[in-house]
Amino acid sequence: MQVMRMALLLGLGIACAVCGGAEVFCAPETYKFNPDGTVIEFGGKPYGKLAESNAVFSKEKHAVSLCAARNETVAFLVVVAGQARDVAVALDGLKGSSGEVPASRVEVSLVGFVQAGKEKPGYFPDVCVPLAMLGGKFSVPCDTKGLAAPPDQKVGLALVEIGVPADAKPGSYSGTLKVDGGAQAEFKVDLTVWDFAMPAAPSIVFDVNSYSSPVSSLGIKDNQNPYQPSPKEVIEGEHKFYKLFNRHRQYLNIMPYHSQRGAPRYAPMLTGDGPVTKIDWKSWDERYAPVLSGEIFDDKQPPPYFYLPFNLHWPYGYSHDASMKDQR
Repeated sequence: MQVMRMALLLGLGIACAVCGGAEVFCAPETYKFNPDGTVIEFGGKPYGKLAESNAVFSKEKHAVSLCAARNETVAFLVVVAGQARDVAVALDGLKGSSGEVPASRVEVSLVGFVQAGKEKPGYFPDVCVPLAMLGGKFSVPCDTKGLAAPPDQKVGLALVEIGVPADAKPGSYSGTLKVDGGAQAEFKVDLTVWDFAMPAAPSIVFDVNSYSSPVSSLGIKDNQNPYQPSPKEVIEGEHKFYKLFNRHRQYLNIMPYHSQRGAPRYAPMLTGDGPVTKIDWKSWDERYAPVLSGEIFDDKQPPPYFYLPFNLHWPYGYSHDASMKDQR
């Protein structure tokens, strides 16, 4: 699973339970499980004692232990080993003697597998889909529309992310992680918040270069025509992706043109010809001004840089109408 973290990750605990033939335990998000229950970091061997103990695990307490700075996001995996249907995973925030981490700062996602490799195809844990988008439940084997269904799948994975507020008081917080449905378990989650904060803007620029808008993965068709206003659903969908990457301290950078000739996908509208050509930024600003100002991001910070459509031949040589024909 390729979920990058620029924040500090120190304490992650493990707890387990068995119900209805399915074993449930928690593990650090850094482990990558294959569908058959083997672990990539273990050289493809079974998870084994990972479900029982590690340096910060207390099987007697059945607890997950986390440490974080203020304004840091920490995460861990919930592993359901065995067949189970309609599994729900929930953590309704954490409370401490001097405050709380509200449930709104907790997100649970299903970790989906993608197929990779040509000669010997395999399945890799890669994509995270918020459970709220899936009706709050998932099953093992996977039966979620749009996600791969690995043959003989033996484990299902849920990612639990906890965003510590920037104004959280240092100290100890605790909550209860509940797994219900086809697999059931209940674990105590302990969080220690340190008395320092991660900066609002990351000090390392992690640029996710994209050759086009990712809105198509939401089932939204992007007409990619700079001479027509962008539909509202395209703008709202694209902004969700910008926010998602920002929350993971990364930056989504969408290339607004294609080919070495610089044919624009996203550009301001042109009116007039020759020396009286004018640029109309209205539609372009509706789509990208909230990104450039930083207003759509949690940290309200503008992006470190931004691809512009001024590449090679644009705007010279392209018509000003919807056909976008090269008139040179």
